Amino acid sequence: MLTNADLFGWGWRTIFFVNIPVGLFAVICAIKFVPESKAPVATNWTCPAS
Repeated sequence: MLTNADLFGWGWRTIFFVNIPVGLFAVICAIKFVPESKAPVATNWTCPAS
């Protein structure tokens, strides 16, 4: 059965290590392709609760 396949004796928890390169790839792509957004004029707002 596929759920019992432990090909290298690592256990099922090692599948979470796949997230490390995927996460690093996503962060690198975000830094490279997502432009920084800034307001053209800084606003000075105060919190009404303070």
